[in-house]
Amino acid sequence: MRRDQRRQRGLELGVLLLIGEVLNIGYDAIPPVTLVSIIGQALLYIGVINVPWEKWDVCISGKKVLHHHDYKSFFLSNVEHADDMHLYYNMISYLVKGRTLEYKYGSANFALLLAFLSTLTSFFYVAIAYVAAEFLENKHAMSSCAIGFSGVIFALKLLTTLENPVGHTYIQGFRVHV
Repeated sequence: MRRDQRRQRGLELGVLLLIGEVLNIGYDAIPPVTLVSIIGQALLYIGVINVPWEKWDVCISGKKVLHHHDYKSFFLSNVEHADDMHLYYNMISYLVKGRTLEYKYGSANFALLLAFLSTLTSFFYVAIAYVAAEFLENKHAMSSCAIGFSGVIFALKLLTTLENPVGHTYIQGFRVHV
């Protein structure tokens, strides 16, 4: 695939659903760091933000980081997504957690938290690959490559759960444990 064609995806279903959800909530009801990071990842996915890499060139793997010293994947892999539904599900989950935590911590602290969690989750991914390869003798673990924001979202879910002293919420009148 030619580099100038790779990101001309257009508005696929997942992107349209994401736009609809942001408009339904109201962009003015979404704190700035959360909103900018959602818009940025969506624009990166559809190709409006032109970057000099392919999404799978920046996927993170133990081999790329530890053997080839490719540290850019440590950070860039977090903002790339495999397809439109991957982007949609990640951003919808992130939207809920981002709104809660950014209002609680403030925008500057939340931005620092995102940077920290992005680095930490990448570190854990590489560490788990190394442990699986060395101690579990899984020869493919170091080559397994990942992209996406899921690790950061799971970390934000943990913080959201810890920050909610009640331990449950009500959705459509039903009590749901969080």
